[in-house]
Amino acid sequence: QENLKQLDQLLNGLNASYYGRSGTTNWLIGGDLLTQNDEAMSALQDRHQAFQSGFKEQIGDNPEKPRLEWGNRFILNDESGLFAQVASAHRSFENLLQEQKKATVTFSWVVMAAISLSIMMLLLWFNKTIVQRVIRVAKACGEVVQGNYGLKISDRSTDEISGLVSDFNVLSSRFQSILNMVSKLHQASTNQQQLNLVKNEISPIINVSHLYWLTLSKGTYQIKTIASDKQQNALIGKSLIKTDAFLGLLDAESQAVIDDLMTFTLDHKESHFGHFLLNELNVQSLMLMKVDKLGQQGILILAKNSKHAFSEQQSETLQYFTPLFGTAFFAHD
Repeated sequence: QENLKQLDQLLNGLNASYYGRSGTTNWLIGGDLLTQNDEAMSALQDRHQAFQSGFKEQIGDNPEKPRLEWGNRFILNDESGLFAQVASAHRSFENLLQEQKKATVTFSWVVMAAISLSIMMLLLWFNKTIVQRVIRVAKACGEVVQGNYGLKISDRSTDEISGLVSDFNVLSSRFQSILNMVSKLHQASTNQQQLNLVKNEISPIINVSHLYWLTLSKGTYQIKTIASDKQQNALIGKSLIKTDAFLGLLDAESQAVIDDLMTFTLDHKESHFGHFLLNELNVQSLMLMKVDKLGQQGILILAKNSKHAFSEQQSETLQYFTPLFGTAFFAHD
């Protein structure tokens, strides 16, 4: 009885394991082999049921007097065909197991190939969308270094690299503007033409209302040239003493910004030129740039009719232009 119970458990476990296999296994193997094993498993279940009913019939219903010889003969002669079917199913299952191993290896290679292909596609995409674009920007920078100013790159993306491309185009365009401005400054015959040119050329960076060019002579700064939409000829030749609070900002610095001229003049009563700009021209913000070139000193003053009109970036950009202004302006002094 214990052996019969164990046999039932083994066959039932085999049945659950066989029909509980994954769909992937069926997909990997497929074909006639699965059909053969399905038929073998179905036949094994039928033989198992025949064995149970046949053995019970041979052993009898009286547990006190079991027909052991009949039951023994039933088993030894395999009258139900169970054990022959077990051997047949075993061979089919072995074939199935071998095919499953082969299919698993094939599937592993397919997965590895798919992963490798995906990685290659990712690398190609990365190379095309990132690396090649960065290389193109780097080559363009090299061309600008070689003197191809004004070079621009086209990029239709909206990521960080497109922002880099946009910054490069702006920078390259500014380089070209600087070259144009330098060329025009040297071609101009007077300081007045030069200052008017500076006012026009820096307008893409900052649109100033008035420009003043002052030169140092005998301890005082004289207003030599004015570029403005308003006539201020009466100021030409006027002197500003170096102790004026307005100019004192440049004692230790090469550049200074006054964001609120009204507040500055209230705090510094001796800023005479500042009072004039505020009261007569409604100037609200100033930028002063000291220029030392060719042993001479000068000051370029940029004025605007709005408060806090000069950003830090604009100040830094204009400061790079200061030597260019000095070389050009002092050449005509």
